[in-house]
Amino acid sequence: MDDEEYTSNILVYKIEKKIELTPEETIFLKNFQHLKKKDGTYKTYIDARDYLYNKCASPKGLPIYDNAAKNLFLLGSRSLGKSFLVANGVVGHEFIFYGKKYYDEFIKEDVKGPEIFVGAAKGEKSIDFLNKFSLTYEYHKTHNGAYGTGDNSEPGIFHRNTTGTLVAAAKKIFTNSYQVKEGGINKEKGSGTKIYHGIFTTENPDSVAGKRPSVIVVEEVGLVENIISVYLSNEHAQKRKTKFGSSFYLGTGGNIDKIVGCKIIFENPTEYKMLEYKDLWEDREHPIGMFIPAYYGNTIYLDAHGNTDIEAAYEQELHERSIREHNKNSSSLDGYKMGKPLVPSEIFLSRSSFIFPVIELREREMELDVKKVWSKNASIGDLVWNDLEKKTVKWIEDISKQRESKVLNTLNLDSFKEDLTGRIVVYEHPDKDLPLSSYRRSLYKVVYDPIKDDVDGTSLAAVLVHKGFTEGFNEGLQNTVVAEWVGRYDSINDAHDVAIKLGLYYNTKILFENNLPNFRTYCSMVNRYHMLQRTPIDAIKDAVANPSRKYDVGVAMSDGLIINCEQLIRQFLLEPFLKLEDRMLNNISNIYSLRLVRELAAYERAKKTKFDCVSAYMILMLWISQERKKVYTQEDVIETNTFKNQLTQYKKEKLKQVINESNNWYKY
Repeated sequence: MDDEEYTSNILVYKIEKKIELTPEETIFLKNFQHLKKKDGTYKTYIDARDYLYNKCASPKGLPIYDNAAKNLFLLGSRSLGKSFLVANGVVGHEFIFYGKKYYDEFIKEDVKGPEIFVGAAKGEKSIDFLNKFSLTYEYHKTHNGAYGTGDNSEPGIFHRNTTGTLVAAAKKIFTNSYQVKEGGINKEKGSGTKIYHGIFTTENPDSVAGKRPSVIVVEEVGLVENIISVYLSNEHAQKRKTKFGSSFYLGTGGNIDKIVGCKIIFENPTEYKMLEYKDLWEDREHPIGMFIPAYYGNTIYLDAHGNTDIEAAYEQELHERSIREHNKNSSSLDGYKMGKPLVPSEIFLSRSSFIFPVIELREREMELDVKKVWSKNASIGDLVWNDLEKKTVKWIEDISKQRESKVLNTLNLDSFKEDLTGRIVVYEHPDKDLPLSSYRRSLYKVVYDPIKDDVDGTSLAAVLVHKGFTEGFNEGLQNTVVAEWVGRYDSINDAHDVAIKLGLYYNTKILFENNLPNFRTYCSMVNRYHMLQRTPIDAIKDAVANPSRKYDVGVAMSDGLIINCEQLIRQFLLEPFLKLEDRMLNNISNIYSLRLVRELAAYERAKKTKFDCVSAYMILMLWISQERKKVYTQEDVIETNTFKNQLTQYKKEKLKQVINESNNWYKY
């Protein structure tokens, strides 16, 4: 308050940067004190945390709390004391001092205390957190000014009389209150500060609803199924004119099962009103939540003042990892990384309930995202018709500065609500000398998972283009996805056209999910039926007895087939790709699609509808599996029902001529 030079008020920052204030902020600005110097000009803005590190030649008075409150999303290693810190430094402080920030407010008569809420997805986690609070709470009875014994004893100055219990959903809430008798009348005294204890579930993310807590704690946030829904409910509970309270989301390495929501919030702290931190470990361009690595938890390297010898502690962690690297079972090192992360990306490693190799996928995600491998290899744009007859297509590169932000790479679609169309991403454009289009041993494969209909929704269509192995030409990328599109148009036919355009661009067939016949019907209407790949019936037979032969193209997905496809994907991902001097790389290291990697790492069978790229990838695995099992003959192609219907008037020896005449851009 007494600093005549600096302020940390965010509105002064906006004034300095000539950012227009909202009408609400203009009103707040008039009511704030301590913003101007004696000459009437505004003080110089300084970030609050930078200010805390400054040294002052003289006292500067009391702190100011004008800015809107922020939340904290704290992820870190085991055994750091995160829960103990928040249970006492936050919840304990709020309870003992009634949420007051200044002493003169704290000592007022009949002061009214705040509400506090502590919750978790599992009751034992929040109980353990509150036990840490209780441990200190009981300590205050007999320490810090306590004296006397028996009836003549007095508790410590920080002790507070309470009623109620800390049990979850208790009828009698843990409250700072007590009964006194004045003038023969029983009266209730105390601040009334309350600690609520609740459980966050998928069915009930609104445990805080109806309350106005100044502090909300979500313990072991990585176990909360629907953390974004919980966050939204918590924010409503801490908003009056402005955000008045803070929420603390605490997560531990090895306990991050519900990865998607946690990762979204941790990597987008500004959007979720979290305190932002620069990524000092993996050098992301954007801020992250608070991360504390494992080497801060090694108390062996603490000096007399409680400071950690970072270099020595870090070397010890590297030594621990090197021991586990030599174990034949990789799960030993994987488990250690989960519980003792050194960089933020490792906090999201988890094998629990996941089907695919999550550890390797998360490492590949870090390479693609943080190390910019994706952005360096991505050509972003659209395919447009090159002629009025729609026989050929041409590529239009997007050269705008916003091109990367138009790609739906994140699993969180909140920022794309206004535009879900996405962009085509190409990792390798086709060679000018494209191979002939064929039903067997196709170099390029287009797979398509369409959406149901035109009705508004969050489901997306996904198209992947896979390139196989070449023999002496067009070396480039091998055995990987070379192009993709994920998005949604107002008209489902526009999405169908993207799949067709990619099929034309790479001169190949399209295999699609045909549980709903809209794409097959559309192709018939626009004379594109010949572009559809035959049903990989032999691959399907591995999972489904007597599979349906209703259609001769596309794939009808079923629960049994999905499980089989999951195993095909896992097998494919772990296949050797490249041998280095010290190790063998598998196909995961050969994926350039950031969204595909993220979907594979987060995939859960029960939520298949949320993983559109994975759905398309399943179809691709069936196609690849079919080619490994059987080589089609010319007779196989002729004997499809569609061709029989179309060619009954021609003799079999004229088949080549007929196909070439009806399809100028596909040649045998």
